[in-house]
Amino acid sequence: MHAIVIPFRGPGSAKSRLAPGVTDTARRQIARGMFQHVLNVACEVSGHRRVLVVTASKTAAAIARRCGAGVLRETTAGHNEAVAEAIDHLRTRGATTAAVVAADLPLLKASNLAVLERCARDGNVGIAPDRSGSGTNALTLPLSLAFKFHFGSDSLYRHQREGRRLGVNVRLVRQPGLASDVDTPADLDLLSDPAALSTLPSVGVMAYRGPSFAGAIVNAALFRLQNGEAEIGEQCFEQSWSVAHD
Repeated sequence: MHAIVIPFRGPGSAKSRLAPGVTDTARRQIARGMFQHVLNVACEVSGHRRVLVVTASKTAAAIARRCGAGVLRETTAGHNEAVAEAIDHLRTRGATTAAVVAADLPLLKASNLAVLERCARDGNVGIAPDRSGSGTNALTLPLSLAFKFHFGSDSLYRHQREGRRLGVNVRLVRQPGLASDVDTPADLDLLSDPAALSTLPSVGVMAYRGPSFAGAIVNAALFRLQNGEAEIGEQCFEQSWSVAHD
C-alpha cells in the first residue's frame, strides 16, 4: 500500500515569509488554499484513506477530516521528527511505500504524485527538488528503509547523502508541479498560472492582481466549497470520516 503524508503547520503560522508582501489575512488564506489543493490532489490519486495529514492545527485537522483523510496530531518539536512519526504510524498500518509532499504546491497535479508512487514501488528513493535546487518539496521511499529525514536548509544534498548511506538508488524527480512552491512574495506570481489551485473552483482561471487579491480569491473559493457551491475537485467536503483515522 502506498500512502501520502502532508505535513502542514496550519494556516495561522504557515508561510510567515510571505509577511513582507501580503496582509496577515491574505497569508492565511493563501496557505489554506494551497493546503486544500494538495490535499485534494492526494486524495484523488491515493484515495482519502491513504492520505495522512500531520499537523498541530485544529483548523487543518478539520479540513483533512472533511476529506476523509487521516490526521496525526503533531506533538514533536521539529518538522523532521513529525515526518518520522508519521512514517512509523503508516508502517504499523500496513503501508509499504510513502511520499512526503509539501503543502504549498499550487501547481501540483495527479500525474506528479503518480510518478512519486512508481518511483518508490520500484525500490528507489525519489526526491523532488525545489526551484532553487537546494530544498526538497517531496520525497518518496520504500518504508523498509530506515531513512532519516533532513527537511530544512540544504535538504536536497542531505537527503541524497542519506540515500547513499543506505545504499539505495536516489532518483531526482524534476517536475514543475513538484518544484513550484510558494515561500516568498516573489513566488506569489505562481498563482497567476491558469493551472494554479486547479481543484479550487474559480481560483486558477482568475487573473492575478496582487497578493491581497490572491488571498481574497482563495477565501472566496473556500467559502463556496463550504457552502456546497463547488462542482469540481471538492467532493471531500461531502465525504464522511471515521474516528479511526485520527
